[in-house]
Amino acid sequence: MGRPPDAWLRLSCHRSVKGREMPEIRHTAMCDGTATVMFRPSQYIPRLQTLFNAFTQHVAVHAPYAVAPFRRRLEERFRDLLCGINTPSAASSLRNLFPESSDLETARLDYVGRLLGWVDGNPYDEHSVTRFAATQARLYPAYYQMRTLREVIGRVEAMPLLRTFIDAWMAATTTTDESLQDPSRFWDALEGEHHETSEVAVRLHRGRIAFRVNRCLWADAMRPLDDPEIAHAGTCYGDFPQIAAINPNFVLTRTMTLMQGDPYCDTCIHDRRHVDSIEHPSRALFDSLGADNS
Repeated sequence: MGRPPDAWLRLSCHRSVKGREMPEIRHTAMCDGTATVMFRPSQYIPRLQTLFNAFTQHVAVHAPYAVAPFRRRLEERFRDLLCGINTPSAASSLRNLFPESSDLETARLDYVGRLLGWVDGNPYDEHSVTRFAATQARLYPAYYQMRTLREVIGRVEAMPLLRTFIDAWMAATTTTDESLQDPSRFWDALEGEHHETSEVAVRLHRGRIAFRVNRCLWADAMRPLDDPEIAHAGTCYGDFPQIAAINPNFVLTRTMTLMQGDPYCDTCIHDRRHVDSIEHPSRALFDSLGADNS
């Protein structure tokens, strides 16, 4: 039996192993993809459109010869994907948000709307959607954009271009806070009400926090897709430039991910100001955290 969905475990520094005190451990609640969340299309979908526009511009700058075939093939892909989703079209409602949309953008908007299960109604009102569907709507269009670019220009050229885009996107969209004194921001976030992961975290000492992620909705959504390298680039890879953008003193290390088929993600955030060296915790430490909240 797992823990109740709202369960938390907070252990103060009183456990001991062979006379040594164990640091505090926290468990997040189990992530539930069937739980519903509220979203407002007029806010949610334009943010996805901004990402799409930025990616297209990145392609135009770094591979201008690929823009026309990329856009043509991507429109065909979204139309093919729509054939596999048996819900009415959402494009007519979404056109109110983007009246100047091209045929490609219209197909993409329709695909996003169908993933969200939103096909009609006022885009300025709140609507409910499952957390898993919201995750798919957030990740799948970007995945297919990246995969289509790979098909057009080849993997050797596409993968570095994808990573430079993710680096630039994270640097441009992440709020930097150099006043943070250590990675406690991430520790405190574990007490949030909603999570896309089920994880166990341990504060090793000031300046180093380790996280064992046992389940991740992003990995659940992306693993069935047929290009693991692109799926990883579009999700897990972005954690590295994002952490660096939050505070240049922070460094993320990781050797395993659920996305790549490992039993868990072993993530650690270090603060250069409080550690002598950036050393990833041992596999034994992550194993010792167990998987009892997955």
